[in-house]
Amino acid sequence: MKNVLIVNPAAGKKDAYLDTYQKFTSVFEQSGVPCQCYLTEKKRHATHIAKQLAECGEPVRIFALGGDGTLCEVLNGALYADNLEIGMVPTGSGNDFIKCFGDKEKFLDPKKQLGGVSQYTDIIKTEQIAAFNVVSVGLDAEIGKKMNDFRRFPMISGKMAYNLAVLQKLLGKLGKNIEIVVDGVKRVSGNFIFALAANGRCYGGGYHCAPQAVTDDGLLEFVAIKTPKWYKIPELLKLYKAGSFYGSDKFKGLLYYFRGKKMEIISSEDLSTNYDGEILTNKHETFEILPKAVRFIVPASE
Repeated sequence: MKNVLIVNPAAGKKDAYLDTYQKFTSVFEQSGVPCQCYLTEKKRHATHIAKQLAECGEPVRIFALGGDGTLCEVLNGALYADNLEIGMVPTGSGNDFIKCFGDKEKFLDPKKQLGGVSQYTDIIKTEQIAAFNVVSVGLDAEIGKKMNDFRRFPMISGKMAYNLAVLQKLLGKLGKNIEIVVDGVKRVSGNFIFALAANGRCYGGGYHCAPQAVTDDGLLEFVAIKTPKWYKIPELLKLYKAGSFYGSDKFKGLLYYFRGKKMEIISSEDLSTNYDGEILTNKHETFEILPKAVRFIVPASE
C-alpha cells in the first residue's frame, strides 16, 4: 500500500515538525516502504492533496503530520473515499483526537505507525465541513478566533495569546441566545455560554468535554452550558477541564447533556463555530453523526 505524509509546517511551535518529519521519512525509507511527502503551503491545501489521492483510486495510507486542524483538513478531502486510510502524526498544539486511542508517543513512533491497523471511526458532519473530534459554538470558539488574532503579533506565544483572548472575552458580553434541537425534538433554549457535539473525549489541548464519548458507537455526545455569573467561571472551568462536571452540584441548572445522532443550533445572532480548530461564523448549524465513515490508523502497541 502506498504511504503519504501530508506535513503542515505551521502546526505547533515554530519548526516543530522538522525532527519528526525527518525521523518518519528515514524509517519509512529504511523499511523499504514507498512514501511520498507533501508540505502544505496554505489553508486547506491538505484537503486538496487528499482529494487528489482519493481520485487516483489506488489504496493509500495518508498520515497527517500536524495537529487536529491538519487531520481535519485531510478528512475533508478523503471523506467517502474507500481507497484511503487516515493516520495522524501529532506535532500540533492540541493533538486531542488521538487521546481516544493511546498516548502521543505511540503516534510519534514511525515503526508503530507502519505496523498499525486501521479501524472504522465515526465523524461529525456539519453544514460547513466534517470533523473528527469536537465541533462547538460559543465562548470557546470565540476565544479560539481571538487567540488566532493575537498570535499574529510578534513576541506573543500561543499560551500568552490564549490568556489574552480569555481575558478579553470574559470582560465582554458572555453568552448567546440559542435554541437546541436534538434528533428532531426541541430540547432547550436560552442564553448559553457554549454548546458542542463531541465524537472524541477532549479538545482545546486537554479540556475533557465528553469523557464518556466513544468514537465508533454511532452516537454523539451533546453538551450545552447556560451562561453563569462571570465570577463563577474560574471554578466551573476547572471542573469542566477535568471532565468532572457531569453530576456536579456546581453545574446544577446550567448543564444540559444529551446523546444522539443530530443536534441543530439556531440563533438570531452570529455564532462563532470551532470545527477541530477551524473557526467560521453562522447563525444556524447542524451537527450529525456519520457512523463508521472513515478508516483511522491506530499504531501498533509493540
